[in-house]
Amino acid sequence: MEKETGYNINFAQALVAGGIAGTSVDVILYPLDTIKTRLQSKSGFYSSGGFRGIYSGLTSVIIGSAPGASAFFVTYEYFKKSLGTLFPDTKYSSLIHMTAASSVPNHTHRKYVEPWEAAICGSFAGGITAGVTTPLDVIKTRLMLSTKDQNIHNYSGITNTFYRILTQEGAYEKVKKTLYKHEIFA
Repeated sequence: MEKETGYNINFAQALVAGGIAGTSVDVILYPLDTIKTRLQSKSGFYSSGGFRGIYSGLTSVIIGSAPGASAFFVTYEYFKKSLGTLFPDTKYSSLIHMTAASSVPNHTHRKYVEPWEAAICGSFAGGITAGVTTPLDVIKTRLMLSTKDQNIHNYSGITNTFYRILTQEGAYEKVKKTLYKHEIFA
């Protein structure tokens, strides 16, 4: 009798299960990340909020976490199923799981992808991921370090924090102030 090695789930099931799993992990670990961030703050742990509001900024993490985890698990299930068809012997199951978990989303009709093609696809996917998640991570960090005792750095909610970073602290403002301060191109 052959042992059942996993469930044969469809796209929607992998999408929902991945989103729930990723979000659950982030919700559970979020307070530890907040405490770690506050311990690393230049103004000190208690000045940055101490143990108060350790879930501040969680919404921005959930917005980024659920889609990312869903995409990972959909890709994982797809490659696991495809590799399982190519290598049906159970002695390959560990290799199949490891390969599926480390696969880059690179859907192609070819049986072989050149290493340089995988590298380009991985770089492209990583760039997109960083572009989407970095702003959310900045918002999360600002909300983690925000306290009601600070008038200047008190952020309230994702929209408020995003708007303030964009209008008051964005790259344009930083470059403009630096050029003006150092009289560059004056």
